[in-house]
Amino acid sequence: MIAFTALAALFVSGTFVPSIPEIARDLDTTPDVVSMAVSVSVLCVALGSMTFSSYSTCLLAQTGVAQSLVGLPLLSVGSFGVAWSHNTTELFCWRVVQALGASPGFSVGSGVVGDIYKLEERGFAMGVFTGAALLGPALAPVAGGWAAHYSSWRHMQEAIGVAGFVTFVIMYFSFAETKHPKTKGIEKARLRAQEEGRKPPRFVFLNPIGPMALLKSPVMLFTCIVGYTALVSDFVLVIPIAYTIHSSYSSGLPVPHLDNPFRIALYFVPMGVGNFIGAPLAGRYSDYMVVKWRAHRNGIWYPEDRMRATTPGLGVLIPLMLIACGLTTHFFFFNGIGIDCVLSAVNSYCVDIMHEQSAEAISATQASARCSVR
Repeated sequence: MIAFTALAALFVSGTFVPSIPEIARDLDTTPDVVSMAVSVSVLCVALGSMTFSSYSTCLLAQTGVAQSLVGLPLLSVGSFGVAWSHNTTELFCWRVVQALGASPGFSVGSGVVGDIYKLEERGFAMGVFTGAALLGPALAPVAGGWAAHYSSWRHMQEAIGVAGFVTFVIMYFSFAETKHPKTKGIEKARLRAQEEGRKPPRFVFLNPIGPMALLKSPVMLFTCIVGYTALVSDFVLVIPIAYTIHSSYSSGLPVPHLDNPFRIALYFVPMGVGNFIGAPLAGRYSDYMVVKWRAHRNGIWYPEDRMRATTPGLGVLIPLMLIACGLTTHFFFFNGIGIDCVLSAVNSYCVDIMHEQSAEAISATQASARCSVR
């Protein structure tokens, strides 16, 4: 369930991109204006992720309230609003609502993984969660391209709205609290107030960009840079693909009719399959490195042992596959595996070292990466 909510955030943006020309024609505007809605939604996802993660740590259940009671209804309402928009003003406003609803998926979901899995299993669990979420960049353009070419971009947004509502119902009735008792920030604040003879607070206002302060730590900053370096390799391959393939094949030559957005979107699939397969394997490998080096030190554990698992991805697979993809797209699958070798270990490491603020740590690194990539 938490993987699906994380997938939703990537699906919201991924299904929109292939539909930009159709949306521009439908709303009687230009593709450049419509594409600004993508940048707006990315910014809102970054801000919403940090806000939801802060309140989930301080006040709320890690997922029961933040994602089910607040995020998913916003996602559903915003999706229907986008689908029924009549002009760009309405489109932009509803995209903000939609993005805010999708925003807590990855950061708060990572906090849930940290809550319910112990150290030796956390890497594999985070790998499964990350791999399922990273199916979004592969499947979303295919779904969006199919809707744009064979149906309507509005129907795609309505489908996201229905999926958000169904997920809300399922999580509302079946998802239990995962945050450990007496660990919420508001509980600690109330206890301190009682000890000091003050009236316990009922609610606190938090800085929506407060998690960014965690990046003042050199360890967190460089961890963020490592994750961003891996993630940007995904975007530099995927974002230009529609333009490069269209210009290469629709004007002369080897493969005709690739101006179809659905067929072009199929080129996104290999990387998504690589992400889905590679993430659990990379997570298991990071767990293995933790167990191995802890045994090597007679039971002494260093969180940095997990980062040893990033070497195959960041040191070998990603750079070699980027070079290879300059010649052919056959290697997208392996680049997907390389990205997971880095992200699974990096996300698990952030949860390891910032366990009580795991959601905030993930939101800070994700927000920085998203804004930088956009």
